[in-house]
Amino acid sequence: MAAIRHPPSHPLRSYADTLSTGLNEHSPNTTKPIFIKEIDLFGAEKPPKEFWLTHVEVYKALALKIEPECIAGIQRVNKFWRIYLDNDDSRDEILSNGIVLRDRTMPIYNTNPGRPYLQDNSVRIRIKNIPLSADDGQIHRALILRKCEITALYREKLRVDGKLTNCETGDRIAIVKEITTHIPKTIEIGRYRAVVYYKGQPNDNVKCTKCLDKGHSAKECTNDIVCHHCYRSGHKATDCQEPLSEESDAEDIVDDASETPSEETFDEINQPQNQPQSDSAQAQQDQTKTGTIPEGTDSRVKKTTGRKKANKT
Repeated sequence: MAAIRHPPSHPLRSYADTLSTGLNEHSPNTTKPIFIKEIDLFGAEKPPKEFWLTHVEVYKALALKIEPECIAGIQRVNKFWRIYLDNDDSRDEILSNGIVLRDRTMPIYNTNPGRPYLQDNSVRIRIKNIPLSADDGQIHRALILRKCEITALYREKLRVDGKLTNCETGDRIAIVKEITTHIPKTIEIGRYRAVVYYKGQPNDNVKCTKCLDKGHSAKECTNDIVCHHCYRSGHKATDCQEPLSEESDAEDIVDDASETPSEETFDEINQPQNQPQSDSAQAQQDQTKTGTIPEGTDSRVKKTTGRKKANKT
């Protein structure tokens, strides 16, 4: 008769439960594990068995970055690798610099990448203009250097008719905790110039038409309205009681005085500078200036002269 196996009196606990209730003598330390994903190395297709990633490869890659004695454990769970280190300094070193597996720099995750859910203070960052052939480890390092605590980094897949395909769009999505220092819209990642978008990101190229400050639009503005005339807050330009300044009055006068050049101006411009005028032309010009028109002059000349007198008055 087969022996009956009884379940253990103390069932297996999760890592979070172990930390919250205390560790036993077999637990190596309290340093949280870090993670790597096989999909970052092999892609979406599962490789043949002879190309599977091994514990020895991961161990040797870690030993090139930190002391081998600091490696407390390496575990593969559902296409994810958990790496346990015995101190926080070694953990920070691997998170900052990553490890190289099969000539590829692997992104390192400080939390389980299988759970890329947004927490209350998490921010979803979209990174564009990075080629699909580029290594995601460059993006990971660039965000780490900008004080971002990354909880997940993955490639966006194309969605067609509401269904997710295996085709990648080229955009990378990073889930990070609360951003303390804002990231510019364009940053250098490796030898590429990436474009970064996230909610609440300031944009210096945008000027608010409500408060006249830069970095946000009027739709997102929470400041008081600012007058476009006196630049004081609390009222619109249409309700402004401030009189126009002398400079603006002078500009209005100049604008009103700027008219189309008269016919005399055009005559002077078109008149050759060095060509002498004939006696008849000179006499006619003198008579036009004095206002006397000789008899027999064409009626069109009379009408033109009349218009000039009216404009002068």
